Amino acid sequence: GKLRRLGLIEERDDGVAPTDIGLAAVGELPPAPQTSAAVLGMWKERLLRGEAKMLDVLVEAYPGWMSRDDLGEAAGFTASGGTFQNYLGTLRRNGLVEVEERQTRASPSLFVDGS
Repeated sequence: GKLRRLGLIEERDDGVAPTDIGLAAVGELPPAPQTSAAVLGMWKERLLRGEAKMLDVLVEAYPGWMSRDDLGEAAGFTASGGTFQNYLGTLRRNGLVEVEERQTRASPSLFVDGS
């Protein structure tokens, strides 16, 4: 909503797109990461330490799924705790993990070079 109010984006039938003002505000974009390591590095720079630890655990287990309890234990959190839930929510909102019922795994989109 805020981006729309500032005139940086516009809603279209096919989704959301930046306006000319929005593109100018962004400036030049860096090139997209070309390896899985680069993608993970980019994300881990932006995540809290605990979120990054959870992502590391899931990447290590990929393509396997992990229960929330196993993920929490491996990352040093209690799966029923608020911190764990918040961190998992951040990873999920950013498309870094897939969650099906009580199973979680790293998103296939992280593995751009097949590794």
